[in-house]
Amino acid sequence: MRSGPISTVARTADVSPIEFADRQQFLLVNPGLGGRLQVAATIRCAVSIYNPGDVAPVHRHTPNASRSILSENGGYTTIEGERCEASRGDLILTPNGTWHDHGNDGATPVVWADILDFPLMEFLDCVWIDEEFPGEREGNARAQKPLLDAGYSDRLYGAGGMLPGFVSHQRGIGHDTSPVFHYRGAQIRTALDAMRGEAGDPYEGVTLRFVNPANAAPVFPTLDYSAQLLRPDEATGWKRETANCFFIVLEGAGTTEIGGRSFDWAENDLFVVPNFLWRRHINRGPGDAVLYLCSDRPLLEKIGQYRAQGRTDTGEGQLVALPRQQLPAAVLFGPHREDAYLRAGRLAVGFAFRNPEVPGDGVAAGHRDLQLRKVDRFDDAFSVHDTVDEFGLVLDHRARMAIAQLLGGERGQLRLVLRQRRLT
Repeated sequence: MRSGPISTVARTADVSPIEFADRQQFLLVNPGLGGRLQVAATIRCAVSIYNPGDVAPVHRHTPNASRSILSENGGYTTIEGERCEASRGDLILTPNGTWHDHGNDGATPVVWADILDFPLMEFLDCVWIDEEFPGEREGNARAQKPLLDAGYSDRLYGAGGMLPGFVSHQRGIGHDTSPVFHYRGAQIRTALDAMRGEAGDPYEGVTLRFVNPANAAPVFPTLDYSAQLLRPDEATGWKRETANCFFIVLEGAGTTEIGGRSFDWAENDLFVVPNFLWRRHINRGPGDAVLYLCSDRPLLEKIGQYRAQGRTDTGEGQLVALPRQQLPAAVLFGPHREDAYLRAGRLAVGFAFRNPEVPGDGVAAGHRDLQLRKVDRFDDAFSVHDTVDEFGLVLDHRARMAIAQLLGGERGQLRLVLRQRRLT
């Protein structure tokens, strides 16, 4: 979608006053999807407009949602009592099950791009909205009263590698979503600038991924968000992946070649790359280009269907299997508290539980030892079904990927020991 000057869109859009409609927006429709209100199989996008004084009522819903701010005045969103005052380039998350409302108390219109996993929830017959807010409201009865100071989540989670130990990381009634609601555009740009001297990813440029600080997972279980910097004259390699990708151009001008066609883009443009089409980006402007990306990669990973390939510069048609995402440690889930430790070992994959009750097994009673055994295809071994022992402990896909990274090709024996203690 070519947006033109965003101020012109906001000023001339034919939208009803908010007194007569809870939403002032237009939905983007992919003509290849038969008229469905979505840009990809799992992603819906709408451009929302809030004029000065507009307030959308407090509500919560099952879809995960985000808004990328396109106008200089970004208005505000209050989420679970935290007021997030926004400006251009900010990313604001409203995870499923969180109470939130929006408004514009500035002097100029606000425009942002809403992205939701609505089509997925619709397919699962799991779409609902709740407007019966039980908490205290502001003077305007449509909005919740802010209970937390501005910048609350940034104070708790803004220091990399450090996590507060006195709060629950679940906010709202949803699960496995980020407790951070507000990623500031100025901080994103500074972080990208700090890495501009790095080689970057040959298929993506310099990238910055937004993650759940509590576990390094994607901010939503279904959608992944990142920002990428393309330096002047930079062209990425050819890449395709099974995930759908939706891009927002925050800065610069260039071209993206998708499936044999070229699409020129400039600031505030929006475009989608359907799954498993070859793509590459070219920065054709005099300065940097900054793109925001939302994809359904986490969903594809969870169902064992994520694949990515690149094409090499030498050798026509030669393909390169791209690595899956790197995680810092194995993640274990279950009804017990677990301590895990690893001893470096042989390149061995596949899973088999050893039973400590069997004499001669060599494992102390009360423990469960996970022995990794060798299989022929290392590349595919970590996309098999979750492995569960009789205590209900699950070694999920993220744990498998972490172990794969730790193996790294060295030889020896790798053993993951789970020391279980019941929670009291």
